[in-house]
Amino acid sequence: MKRQTRIIPGCPGLTQKGMEVIMKALHFRILALSSLAWVITFTTAHAASMWYVDVTQGNDSTGSGTAASPWKTIQGAIDKAAVVGGDTIMVAVGTYGNIDTKTKSLTISGGYDNNSGTWSRGTGVSLIQQSAANSRAVTVNNVGAFNLDHFTVRGVAGGWELIYLRQNSPSVRLSYITTTNTSHYPIHVNSGSSLVIEYSTIHGGLVGVLVNSACPTLIANSIIRGCSNSGRGAAGHNKGDSSSFVIVNSLIYSNTTSTEWGTAFYFRYGNNLIVNSTIVDNPGATQGISIHSCNVRVRNSIVSANGTGFGIGAGVATTASKGRSIITDSPGTSITWTDEGGVLTSDTGVFTDRANKDYTLSPSSTAKEAGGYLLTTTLFGGTVTYVDADNNSAYTAKKDVIVALGGATPTDQDYLDNYIYTTDLAGNPRLSGTKIAAGAYEYYSKTRGTLILLQ
Repeated sequence: MKRQTRIIPGCPGLTQKGMEVIMKALHFRILALSSLAWVITFTTAHAASMWYVDVTQGNDSTGSGTAASPWKTIQGAIDKAAVVGGDTIMVAVGTYGNIDTKTKSLTISGGYDNNSGTWSRGTGVSLIQQSAANSRAVTVNNVGAFNLDHFTVRGVAGGWELIYLRQNSPSVRLSYITTTNTSHYPIHVNSGSSLVIEYSTIHGGLVGVLVNSACPTLIANSIIRGCSNSGRGAAGHNKGDSSSFVIVNSLIYSNTTSTEWGTAFYFRYGNNLIVNSTIVDNPGATQGISIHSCNVRVRNSIVSANGTGFGIGAGVATTASKGRSIITDSPGTSITWTDEGGVLTSDTGVFTDRANKDYTLSPSSTAKEAGGYLLTTTLFGGTVTYVDADNNSAYTAKKDVIVALGGATPTDQDYLDNYIYTTDLAGNPRLSGTKIAAGAYEYYSKTRGTLILLQ
């Protein structure tokens, strides 16, 4: 299937590649594209079904779950005996209550307009509103796989987690999700073995992404901002064995901790990777990025003004490597750094308007061509360009990041098995010619591309 990375008119921030990533677990094929709608066919080889929910036009009692006769609530659809693992629930714009997957492996896709039974991707919001204090908005419970895309998840005073991976949830993907208005954890992994957060914005609450289990977590093309925690790690904290963070094309800013380490991140376990990301202005009197007896690699990134800089937290002496980046934070004590060259120590004039949280690159930015680690290899029927994140001069799946396809045509499974992110945070091509910038954004003039910057 040929994939493209252009912005879809009428769907700000939505790229064709991004939509296909969301749909790959469903085996959809994109047939045509108009300014407001996707035209798709269901080509799965198994007997999965498509169901429809519309809070305005649906009815849980008399509806049949079809496009012409939808159900009213997401939970009502999940509870139907006809809805089984592998099925997809399409959700119209509107406001919905708490949901619990109840052991069903599902894809729940929001943001659709229902025009008398004709469904198309809309411009409105499908909102999951946390129903009450002492409740969770989304509970993922004992599923094989779960995909949630195109939703805003909003909390209430006294509410618990917004998205909670409760038990035995091996593969969870959250795409085009916005979390907001919570005083608890926006995303909490209690038990899981794989989590992908992509094209999303996590806003406010305690730790943006708290991982308590052996769950490798990918955060790609996303924003984490405004989280405030008295404990460790405001943007992210991996507390479970083997729970590495991989952070790609993402912007992390305005998070803080009051007393503990990690105004941005507390890396407790695993082999953590920061590549082509911007982690800046996460203030506080403690360590900005705390590394507790694990490994961290920083590639093609901007790391600046985060607490008191890097530190080892409560851990022992640890190792880290950095290269082709702008890093002004203190390297910390008892951290053995491998400096792979090309590390700049000044961020003066790097951003367009730092005071107003515009972290795109200025015309004179030293980050514009500061990135590196670029190699090519033959893969998926083409010549892909990738960031050699593990710096071993050979492509390694789920360690290196593919940034340009070069005629390659990855399958849906290839997208699942590799880190393929060919656009920056604004939806522009990740490569600018043959160069790559440091940070979450490539430099393009303001007349080109679509800027995604949520403040």
